[in-house]
Amino acid sequence: MSQSNLIKRYEHMVGMMGELSYHLPDVLKNFDDMRLATAMPSHLDRKSKDLIGLGLAIASGGAGWIEHFVINALQHGVDRQEILETIGVALLMGGGAVMQRCCEAYEVMQEYELREIKHKREILEHAVEAALDEVVEDSTVMVAAR
Repeated sequence: MSQSNLIKRYEHMVGMMGELSYHLPDVLKNFDDMRLATAMPSHLDRKSKDLIGLGLAIASGGAGWIEHFVINALQHGVDRQEILETIGVALLMGGGAVMQRCCEAYEVMQEYELREIKHKREILEHAVEAALDEVVEDSTVMVAAR
């Protein structure tokens, strides 16, 4: 599966969960309450919980959840080596049967990092463009004042 399809699959899953919550409001509300309560830092911090979730998603084959936990982990400050080590533990526990899902987790991490780089590049390009426009405008004012 291409990298962009992995994150699209995750985004699709999130949308489908929203639709399910319309049809099963009590079930999805209870599930979401449990998810939120479990995610709250306690003795385990949020990063540790995301890594545990990633390992379980890989081992259980939870489509969409691999993407969820990789993205959450990266957003909560987990670095790429911590994700790679979690993938390694999941591979050890699941053997060859989880190799494809380990590769999916790695692909999601790569895609997320690439998106972040592109986003930061766009921000920098806009900032440089604005600064250049300001310099040109200041120069025009200075020339006109002479």
